[in-house]
Amino acid sequence: MKCVDGAKNLTKNESVLQFLLAFTQVWDPVSPARMEGVLRQALELKAGESGGAGVAYAGAMAQFARFLERGGRKPEAAEWLDRALAIRESADDFELLAELGGRDPLPLLERAAAIREKEGKPAPWARTLHRIGSVLEERRDLPGAESVYRRALALVDQTVSPELAVICNDLGLLMENQEKMAAAEGLYRRALAVHEKVHGPRHPEVGITLNNLAGVTGAQGRLAEAEVLLKRALAVLESSLGPAHERTVAAAANLGDLMEALGRPADARKYRQRVKAK
Repeated sequence: MKCVDGAKNLTKNESVLQFLLAFTQVWDPVSPARMEGVLRQALELKAGESGGAGVAYAGAMAQFARFLERGGRKPEAAEWLDRALAIRESADDFELLAELGGRDPLPLLERAAAIREKEGKPAPWARTLHRIGSVLEERRDLPGAESVYRRALALVDQTVSPELAVICNDLGLLMENQEKMAAAEGLYRRALAVHEKVHGPRHPEVGITLNNLAGVTGAQGRLAEAEVLLKRALAVLESSLGPAHERTVAAAANLGDLMEALGRPADARKYRQRVKAK
């Protein structure tokens, strides 16, 4: 998208907010200063329409904050989001504030979740709950994280969606870290089925989930099954990400360890040599 002199091209009937949205969708590294000038002109016009207090103006400020965030100007973005939130409450704005850092993300995400709940849209609400679960897990509140993950899972349980796959995978990781291998396996298998259906059998997410599934299968003593899963994971990751990618290297290393456990040292050396070569 080419930058234009925005104020000259805006008419009374044109939506300034739409104009603003169009520019914030396309980050132009060559002329960010010019883009910023256009956006500020649009903001001024919107402020004039609403007296600096309307919901549409708050939306424009939030979009300007996203522009600043994409340019790495996080403190300024946070200031504009705070101004927007003083006029309206938006789940998207609370979530972006949580991402920007500089404050505790949990209260911001909880306020976003409350808004999502009122909106009654399961997928966005599940995504917000998933993010809360991730924060709790990072803080080692594993029971709290599991509870929130399961709430998120219940919202999208009857769908075949990326949200379902991601939640199943992360809840599976949580179960695995607590050595609940059978529970983790069931969740990984659900995630795998969804990834295969949504993305196709050669997608990196399929390879990553196969690797996770092989880990819990092997931990339950089913080493031959784990070998099949890991070889498939390695093939998918090599074809989709390349042989030098960290995910591919990790799968090769896991195969080396598994070959050692199976009493096949020659095969173990083969896979470990591939890791060293990277």
